[in-house]
Amino acid sequence: LLLSDHTVDCVAPCSKACPAGTDCQGYVGLIANGEYTEAVKLIKEKLPLPASIGRICPHPCEKQCRRQFVDEPISIAFLKSFVADMDLLGDTYIPEIEPDTNKTVAIIGGGASGCFAALRIKVNNPQIDVTIYEKNNKILKKANEYRYLMRLICVKFA
Repeated sequence: LLLSDHTVDCVAPCSKACPAGTDCQGYVGLIANGEYTEAVKLIKEKLPLPASIGRICPHPCEKQCRRQFVDEPISIAFLKSFVADMDLLGDTYIPEIEPDTNKTVAIIGGGASGCFAALRIKVNNPQIDVTIYEKNNKILKKANEYRYLMRLICVKFA
């Protein structure tokens, strides 16, 4: 039954359905084995703020989960939030960042989109200096994720 619609592509349907392109199957397996830090590392390769972004995700991965043919889909979004919370409660995993260069990028707005864009730039191009300009003095809601963000980029309030 599980192989009846196999199309020779070995990427899990949940990972294909993920808008952020996370390795759902990979981090769910790591969580199942109790390897929370490794799971967070895998998630943060594609999703730098999993505790925030993971909660607002519409989780199309669960609709594609093959486990639904056996009993019910795996709660991938909940597992992502769980492991992100574990990360925030302990020593927050921060990827290695290279020193800044003279290149800069300005992001207007410190909401989820602005923070996500800034972190994606910083993760993909660690040598670029990124600054978020925020008018309302509000950046993210989770204090620990805010501290994580502050370690990586500059935030200026207008």
